[in-house]
Amino acid sequence: MYIYIIVCHLLGDYLEGIKKDFEKAAKVYKSTCDDYGYAKSCFKFGNYSFLGKGKSGSKGDPRSAYTYYEKGCQLNDPDACLHTGLLLVSRSMHKEIDRNVPKV
Repeated sequence: MYIYIIVCHLLGDYLEGIKKDFEKAAKVYKSTCDDYGYAKSCFKFGNYSFLGKGKSGSKGDPRSAYTYYEKGCQLNDPDACLHTGLLLVSRSMHKEIDRNVPKV
């Protein structure tokens, strides 16, 4: 089953890098994150959300990006953890993100 999950993520990479079909890549990353809990896909979809990539005429959504970065971080992806922290300390971030994060 784990190989299947990795292959799904790699399909997203193929759609993104080779086919340049960002809408399909975004769907694959989102599905692989939501349905299978694959941390790298959560990180990639967080990037797409932040940039508004993969949705025609869409602006970035930092709150959605934060949600996916945080999920990726909880699944032990260090890049997702870094981006979660960067959004938390950014002065330009929306106030809707709860910045009262417990210290570990």
